[in-house]
Amino acid sequence: DLGNSNLSGHLVPELGKLEHLQYLELYKNNIQGTIPTELGNLKSLISLDLYNNNISGTIPPSLGKLKSLVFLRLNDNRLTGPIPRELVGISSLKVVDVSNNDLCGTIPTSGPFEHIPLNKFLKHAPLKTMLLELFILLKVPDSDTHGYGDRLPRILQILTDLKYCSKLYSFEENPRLEGPELLGLASYDTNCS
Repeated sequence: DLGNSNLSGHLVPELGKLEHLQYLELYKNNIQGTIPTELGNLKSLISLDLYNNNISGTIPPSLGKLKSLVFLRLNDNRLTGPIPRELVGISSLKVVDVSNNDLCGTIPTSGPFEHIPLNKFLKHAPLKTMLLELFILLKVPDSDTHGYGDRLPRILQILTDLKYCSKLYSFEENPRLEGPELLGLASYDTNCS
């Protein structure tokens, strides 16, 4: 455990060669740069704790290959982009914290994300605002389609968000992150670049 050790520098790709490594605990340091895709080679990794650093870039989809991973804490960094869909394939994943970053897109709702609570995310979509938007969207149907047309995905999204209002989330402080993504429909990624 090298957390809170006043370390600085970058995560090097060679870390991916430590095939028997189970815990990569580098939280609360001054680590910069990006998360190397090679970390996806750490097949025995149980805990990846890189929170409270200065890490930028995206979350590598290769982390979806970490089938033993239980804890993924990347909060309080400068990460951007979407949450990789590859992470839904990690059935052992129990804790995900990506709060206080600049992530975008939707929060997955399948695989291990199905039971991960999401309420801190709603901090950016207060209950009153969601209800007001839902009321406006439902008030006037589209006259040309005799229904709600392209507003239906957003209506369903708000209803899904309301369903999760009373649960605990670990996606807060990501103002461009939306979610959770709707099951059975195309991904609702917007403004994610």
